[in-house]
Amino acid sequence: MLLKPLHFIGKHAPLMLFFGVFLGLLLPWLSEHLRPLLAPMVTLILMGTLLRIDWAAIRATLGRTRATFVTFCWLQLISPAVTWAIVTPLGLPPALAAGIILMAAAPPILSAAAIALLVGLDGALALVGGLISTLLAPLTVPALALWLLDLDLHVSAWAMMSRLAVIVSLAVVGAVVLRRWSGPARLAARAKEIDGLIVVAMLVFAVA
Repeated sequence: MLLKPLHFIGKHAPLMLFFGVFLGLLLPWLSEHLRPLLAPMVTLILMGTLLRIDWAAIRATLGRTRATFVTFCWLQLISPAVTWAIVTPLGLPPALAAGIILMAAAPPILSAAAIALLVGLDGALALVGGLISTLLAPLTVPALALWLLDLDLHVSAWAMMSRLAVIVSLAVVGAVVLRRWSGPARLAARAKEIDGLIVVAMLVFAVA
């Protein structure tokens, strides 16, 4: 019963994402109700992305150590440093400047791989780079905050890495089970429906 709406949403994914962004602005009262779904939606987005991406492409990307290393360095080291160099001379309010720099230092959201996939970019590289950046963020972000901003985030790296590892593990296990149960041919036939599910999860996450 839900397959047709999901197929339609998946077929028009970029347009749905564009208009869906305004949901949180039009219906701000939804945010509080959907906030408990943040972690499950992240897990669902990652699991859906793992179902859509060819795992052979993921293995091939892991073998491209130079591309993976450059992607990680850009996301977690170069990007925040460049942002700091641009923002610092502008004389912005300290809180705003710190927020912009911390945003650049943060890892990409795990839905970035899904977005790359939906618009025809290298989803496997986005997924691998995003996962590595996310798992190592508890080590890089506090260090960059202290170095660039002289700001101690008081973050427990072990606690944050543990929570992130649980989310990633649940998504991977779920994807493995579904891939074995459904088979590659069945998953390929339902590609648009999976895309639609990813879009819905991304919209719920955005509103929350």
